[in-house]
Amino acid sequence: TLESEEVRPSRQYADVRHGFNQVTGSPGFELSNTSYTDFLRSAMSGEWVTPVIVGGGAITSVDNADGTCTISRATGSWFEDGFRPGDMVKNTDGTNAGNAGLFRVLTQTSAAPLDLVIDISFNAVAWVDGTTGVFSYPGARIDIGLNLRTFTMERRFDDIIQYQTYKGCVVNAMNLTVTPDSIAGGTFDMLGMSGTDMTPTSIIDGNTPVPAPTTAPFAAFQGRVYENGIPIAVMTSMEMNLDNQRSLEGVIGSKFSPGVFEGRCSVNGSMTFFLRGNATYSKFVNETETSIWMRLQDPNDAT
Repeated sequence: TLESEEVRPSRQYADVRHGFNQVTGSPGFELSNTSYTDFLRSAMSGEWVTPVIVGGGAITSVDNADGTCTISRATGSWFEDGFRPGDMVKNTDGTNAGNAGLFRVLTQTSAAPLDLVIDISFNAVAWVDGTTGVFSYPGARIDIGLNLRTFTMERRFDDIIQYQTYKGCVVNAMNLTVTPDSIAGGTFDMLGMSGTDMTPTSIIDGNTPVPAPTTAPFAAFQGRVYENGIPIAVMTSMEMNLDNQRSLEGVIGSKFSPGVFEGRCSVNGSMTFFLRGNATYSKFVNETETSIWMRLQDPNDAT
């Protein structure tokens, strides 16, 4: 609101009116497979990508006897095809059923030899050496990018036939919390350019929206966490926050911003865990960089 600074004998404000308009809100969500792919694209400003093996020729494996396995290709490059550490790869090797399943990539470099090293202890398989594998990327991944995406959203009051439209909406921040005693979820913090008055006409009626997915939400009981590539079994909670720091800017002659302006993306969070030695804590004290990798199991997918 805009408040006049005019001094009046009554000691009251001379005038109060609406000022710059914007849309904000924080809808909550429970994390599940495919349910929020568009919102995640907006939050990350990226695109879902599925690496594909190009060429490759014969693919063979060698058990390293340390819980890892080296996957070699006759031709082509895992690196150039987009595979990288932390990815999950799927093997559908038909000659040895024990070799089939999902496996976590531990290392992949651009230097020769261009091999993948995977964690076979992830699935506790009895790997059979030297057999031909059929490896693929089972899903998709998304990185922080540069593509600003906005939504037009509608709030519906079907019982009184009133609808309200919000335009130029983006996911400005995303907060995710994972604890053992609850469903994994969080909030999307929205920022939008404008909102209309309520009307008896819906922008959706006459169209056919895609039905919402019915996939079951994730829980921390079906998951695992790695810190710097090492499994952690003592973490009691993890919270991750992604803040795009986007903004709206006012212009003379309008109550609305002409656009959403991109900001610097900040990622932070916190971990709570039982203290078992000082290795992780010392990284904080010494400002040592590390990596966090978490996988939550889809309860509807045994793999």
